[in-house]
Amino acid sequence: MRRRKGFKSRRKKVQFNQGIIIGIIFCIALPFSAIYLGLKITENFIVPVFNTSLVFEEEGSQKEESSEESMIFNEDEENQEGIKEENQEEIEEIKEAYEASDNISNLTVYLIQIASVTDASNINTLIEALNENDLPHAIYEENDQSKVYTFGSTKRVHVEEKIEMVREFYPEAFISEFNLPQQEVGFNSSEEEYVVKLINDINNIVELIDKQSQAWYNNPINEEKELHINLLKEHKNLVENLEEKLGEKKLSDTTLSKEHIEKFVLYQQNNINTSLELIDDEKEQYRLHGLLLDSLFKVAELTNSN
Repeated sequence: MRRRKGFKSRRKKVQFNQGIIIGIIFCIALPFSAIYLGLKITENFIVPVFNTSLVFEEEGSQKEESSEESMIFNEDEENQEGIKEENQEEIEEIKEAYEASDNISNLTVYLIQIASVTDASNINTLIEALNENDLPHAIYEENDQSKVYTFGSTKRVHVEEKIEMVREFYPEAFISEFNLPQQEVGFNSSEEEYVVKLINDINNIVELIDKQSQAWYNNPINEEKELHINLLKEHKNLVENLEEKLGEKKLSDTTLSKEHIEKFVLYQQNNINTSLELIDDEKEQYRLHGLLLDSLFKVAELTNSN
């Protein structure tokens, strides 16, 4: 009887230990499963999220067009003058601190903003609605707020053509304008040849993305798909050229950050590759525009961070 009792006791102890081990494994596996599912959901949405310190100029709702737009226009003019003065001061400081300088091209982006929300659940609901209506979208995060945008372009006329259609779904939608001034890059003579090559490559990418932006509106993708594929391939080649040059040497005596350029390259490559995968699926082509917006913002992030 004692032996049988001891045996039962050992069995209970073994079962208890097994239960603890299974519980530990479950606790470890659960968070990883949640992360994986979260990533898959995000991947399905393909929602670019911009987390930058960039400043947008918002042109309020057109409910009170005459007086309100006039007032905002004047405020924007003053704001623009302030930005130009600050930028000029930075240029002068760079020129004084370094032996030489070159610049990254300026960029202006116009976007249709449809919402500004703080609750993550509201964002998910909004994204679902946008997907259902085949509307491209991108999210800009700042100060615990998420601003949600749909169509964007480097030409204002393009988003003006879309604003009324967007207002059928989102009556309060309005156009936001983002101006990125020409960015001065300082360097000393020891870095000059290398830095100038990098700047030229970045400027070529900025020019190419501008072409893609205009082609989206002037050459509809369902009519001229080959043009868009060729632009994406050209974009890919330019980014690969920039990546190759980055590996040649270190950046030290310049205001240009190698780390920021590497991040820029990575995001551009991801956007291009995803776009090439989606471009043959007509039901998914609206998502290409969100990726184009992301590429535009990554240019802005790069130049703003140096």
